[in-house]
Amino acid sequence: MGGHGYLHASEVTEILEMVAPNVTLEGDSCVMYQQTARDIFKSVGKMTKGKQVKGTYAYLQDIPNYIDTQIENKDFDNVEVLIDILKASTIYQVIDVGNNLRKKDGVSFDEKWNKNNLRDIIKTAMMHSIYITAQNCFESLETMEISPKLKEKLTMLCKIYA
Repeated sequence: MGGHGYLHASEVTEILEMVAPNVTLEGDSCVMYQQTARDIFKSVGKMTKGKQVKGTYAYLQDIPNYIDTQIENKDFDNVEVLIDILKASTIYQVIDVGNNLRKKDGVSFDEKWNKNNLRDIIKTAMMHSIYITAQNCFESLETMEISPKLKEKLTMLCKIYA
């Protein structure tokens, strides 16, 4: 590509940023996502033993309500609908990856985690992060004391994010 590869218009730099790991003090972003995913699956494990899950993983207790259901309301301008779609997508991802990790197929758990399902595990943590961020954004807008015009603009921004 010559010098054109360095141009922002070529989008090569964006691809490189997406593929190259973002270094943190804890390691690259994949390590952070794996830690989040481990917490998600530990929370699901607690739930299967009858324990309550609190905090950012509390939404996982709704897993039984989302199995084999479809979201009927598709009013994408409605905040509750957007949050419900994000929640359902995240729960379905958790169920799918959890089922893949639990399969009895003669493959060790480490191999399932690190080789066979790592991409989906990272996607699960990303979806969890997106859901929690959007939920917190909308909840914060409900409690903030700001002008109606600013609230309208921030709500629109949160909807775009969701």
